Amino acid sequence: MQLTVLDLLGVPKLDLGRSDRNEQSTSEAEQHSDENSPEIVSIHGKLGLGKTPLARKDYNKKEVLISVLSAFIKDIRDHNMSVKDLVAKVRETLKYEYLIVMDDVGDTKAWEDLKDAFPDYSKGSRVLIITPQVSVAQRAATKTDPYPLRFMKQEEAEELLRTKIFNENECPQKL
Repeated sequence: MQLTVLDLLGVPKLDLGRSDRNEQSTSEAEQHSDENSPEIVSIHGKLGLGKTPLARKDYNKKEVLISVLSAFIKDIRDHNMSVKDLVAKVRETLKYEYLIVMDDVGDTKAWEDLKDAFPDYSKGSRVLIITPQVSVAQRAATKTDPYPLRFMKQEEAEELLRTKIFNENECPQKL
């Protein structure tokens, strides 16, 4: 079975309006799925291409956010934590399967400071990194190649617009 980064994230083609979503094969992700380390998936591309909405598609659900944040915030009271203490607290909180979405990771130092917070013993866990920087995406990705988001082709943009505005019906000739 061949998987793509978008398949791993559960994002349908139409939501992105991109016809090449299956071009980037990440079959190695399936081969390593039994390892004890979290899978790091990264999406990169220029500002305004829709990286954040792509990530929000399935993971920005109120119930999930409330559950995760409640468990995390309950234990963190000291706002003056050092990076080392914060990493230790995150690591302790993430003992079980988790999904972390890190949006707008601007440089490799930010990733390097936080990567040790994610436990190696959490089977099935994922960290999704959204960044405009190719270097950050490449440094962070583990089992899958970074997914480069590109500009849509004219036909894809028209299909997406028609679908979103006219509910998959044809545009009236008057317009």
